[in-house]
Amino acid sequence: MTHWIVFLAMLFAAAEPQDPYAPLRLYQGSWTVTRHDTASGKTITDSLVNACSQVGLYYACQQTVNGKAAALVVYIPDGSSGHYFTHAVLPDGNSPGRGELTITGSHWVYLGHSDGPGGTTTWFRTTNEFDGRDHIRFESAQSPDGKTWTVTGGGEDTRTAAAH
Repeated sequence: MTHWIVFLAMLFAAAEPQDPYAPLRLYQGSWTVTRHDTASGKTITDSLVNACSQVGLYYACQQTVNGKAAALVVYIPDGSSGHYFTHAVLPDGNSPGRGELTITGSHWVYLGHSDGPGGTTTWFRTTNEFDGRDHIRFESAQSPDGKTWTVTGGGEDTRTAAAH
């Protein structure tokens, strides 16, 4: 009889829907961003504040860089585990288009593209590797075909204040 109770408990636990926004809540808070630009060879340090909230189906983070609103990033789960559509809305109301985020444990990959003149497309990829709740290593790359990538920069985010 005890085996059936354990089995039923496991079955119900597995049937409970997981919160798709739980990993995104890691972004909440204040961060120091140290980034390395491969083109210029410069290292730049910025202050980043993510003010995040869920409204219905949507999860959004207003990103403020060095005291100035930079973007509102909206995340929408697509129904498969760890996969989201993203939209960044800039302060002037423009949006560079839909992107995607795939989360596999501590490994996060943002993917997007922009269409240029003459039908050219440039793909952009940012890979985040979380090292605990308070540290992210990241790498930015771009590609003309979405397959062959050139690293354009990277760095790290370090939380400077506790998440809310």
